[in-house]
Amino acid sequence: MTLISSSRGIVAIAAATLGLAAFAPSVHAHEGDIGLSFLGGRLVTGIVIIPGPGTNEFVTPGQRTFAGEFADVSGSIYSADPGFFSGPLLGQSAPALPANSSLRFNILGSLMRWDSVAGNFSAVTPGERLRIEFAAGALSRTSSMDGSNVSGFGFDTGATGGFDEHFDYYLDAAAGQTAPAAGIYAIGLDLFIDGLAGSNSLPYYTVFNFDSPEADHDAAIEYVNSNIVPSPSGVAALIGAGLIAMRRRRR
Repeated sequence: MTLISSSRGIVAIAAATLGLAAFAPSVHAHEGDIGLSFLGGRLVTGIVIIPGPGTNEFVTPGQRTFAGEFADVSGSIYSADPGFFSGPLLGQSAPALPANSSLRFNILGSLMRWDSVAGNFSAVTPGERLRIEFAAGALSRTSSMDGSNVSGFGFDTGATGGFDEHFDYYLDAAAGQTAPAAGIYAIGLDLFIDGLAGSNSLPYYTVFNFDSPEADHDAAIEYVNSNIVPSPSGVAALIGAGLIAMRRRRR
């Protein structure tokens, strides 16, 4: 699977922009995951990094665009990526998230499909939706077809507030389709701690590729970074630019 959430090149961009000490991170288990941490009482998403050999993984905030790859698994169009990794912010040792809390999400609007000719996103084939499941399907939510938001389920942050979890993502066909159309799909979510006012993260977006050229995937990611995700700082813009370059180098 091709993932974009973290890499040596992206980390170097983030480090230079934030004025961090130079380091050479090693390959780590959570490359590509959505890094989650807490900043000023609010959830933040970012890249997951290892500052140096023998050190723990940390989250550098700023990234709000992530990637996944759908595959046909026994007739289901499925992906388990990106996952979620909760860790402290770089340079801090505080717990990642409040312990023994419920981390919840909202699905923001309907699923979008990339139009490679027009160079933007449009509505999907009527009836195609994204389904998000957890705990072997015991928890399940499906994106709306009318553009409305859908309240998601929650899962426990654990005894320390640190966790590594993966949702199951399914691309569901419309009624009458034998399978969803090949293409690049995107969905927006936000995250919050149940009962903790003001904890909502900024919206983040996952761009999935289903049986389409990686050049189209790259173009869709670049479009999301430039036109859908408002950049709160120069860090996010630089990271976004680095994502595409790193994806091209890793093929």
